[in-house]
Formats: sequence, structure tokens, C-alpha cells
Amino acid sequence: MIKFFRKIRQNLLSENKFSKYLVYAIGEILLVVIGILIALMIDNWNDVRKSNENEVLLLNSLKSEFETNFAIFDSVHKFQITKEDYVKRLIAYNETPIPFEELDSILEIITYNYTTNLSFTIYESSVNSGKIELISNDQLKNRIASFNELFKDYSEEEFIAQDMTNEQIIPFINDHIVIRYPFGNRDEIALKKDSLEYQKLVTNVKFRNRLIRLKSICWDMTTEGKPVRKELINIIHEIEKELKKQ
Repeated sequence: MIKFFRKIRQNLLSENKFSKYLVYAIGEILLVVIGILIALMIDNWNDVRKSNENEVLLLNSLKSEFETNFAIFDSVHKFQITKEDYVKRLIAYNETPIPFEELDSILEIITYNYTTNLSFTIYESSVNSGKIELISNDQLKNRIASFNELFKDYSEEEFIAQDMTNEQIIPFINDHIVIRYPFGNRDEIALKKDSLEYQKLVTNVKFRNRLIRLKSICWDMTTEGKPVRKELINIIHEIEKELKKQ
């Protein structure tokens, strides 16, 4: 092909047809430019395709991470709500007494401390590597970035509830009743004795004041948890919508 164009140029020059040669030269330049533009377009298309493929991979990884986080969070959040409800029932014991067998379980459960441990491995890795910029939807990208701060606020409430339980509730229970393992394993004499001790405990003014403070802390925690749970669901749905566009 190069020899063919070279022969044309030589013929035009040898025949002194300068004007035709000029037109030919311009045409040849245009062909080169068009070829370069086509090559650039192909390269650009390949870059876009690779970028889209990498974005899909990242979104799928983030979706999997957020789905796992939602399962973990939802489980702990439901327990926190149950704990708050049980604390309320203990506070209302004088108005609505609780059967001893159930009271035994309630006192056990309010001493549990579950905190939510979520994984941000994929997100942090994508930020540190710059791959987070592969997400073309800026609103989704910002939403994912903002979730970390939202969760930190919730975590602070969890640790406050944990400290209150460990420092105020558990020591007081241990000082006033006999903890039997497994729970509920009592003979008739122990059952009668424990029933009286449990009743004295839950009607104790100092214990009730501790429960009232714990109830307030639990309310803060479960209230903070609602938008976290909602945002986890929203982010997962937004990622799914974005993947459908690809």
C-alpha cells in the first residue's frame, strides 16, 4: 500500500502536475489523520469497556460486602431492640409482674453485650487504590463513603450501652442474686429462695434507677440504628440499580 502511494506521488511530480500533487498530498494527510482518529477511537472504546468491566467487578464486590454487613447488623440490631424491651418490662415490674421463669431469662439477656462488627475491607481497599473513582454514579459513590461515618455514630452508642451494662447492671445483679448455670436449673428449695431474691432485686430502687438509665441509653442506640439499617438497604438497592445499567 505504501509503495502504491509512493508511485502515485512520483508520477505526479515527474509530470509537473503540482496542483494535482498538492490535492493528493492533502488527501493523503487526511487519510493519515482519519486513521489516527479511528485508532484513538478504538483505544478509547477499549478503555471505556475495560473501565466498565472493572466498575461492574467493584460494584459486585461492594454489593456482597454490604449484604454481609446488613445480615450482621440486622441480627445485632434486633437483639438490641429486644434488650430495650426487656429493660422496659423490668422497670414496669411493680405494675406488671413477670413470672419467675421468664424473669430469669430476661435478667440473663439484659446482661449480654453484642456489638456490631462490620467489614469495610472492599471499600477501604478501593479508596486506597483509587478504584473507587471507577464508580461513575457520584451520588452512589458519596453515599457509600458517607455510610462509614453514620455507622461510627451508631457504634459509639453501642459502646456506651456496653459500658453501662458491664459497670452498672452486671455487678449489681451479681451482688444481689445467685447466678445459676445453666439458667433455670433449680430444685424446689432453690426455686423458692431465688424467687424472693429476684423479686427484691427488680423492686430495688437503686437497681431500678440503673435500669432507667440503661433504658435511655438503649433507646439512643436503637434510634441511631434505624437510619443505619435503612441506609444499608438503600445502598444495596442503589448498587443493584447501577449494575442493571451496565
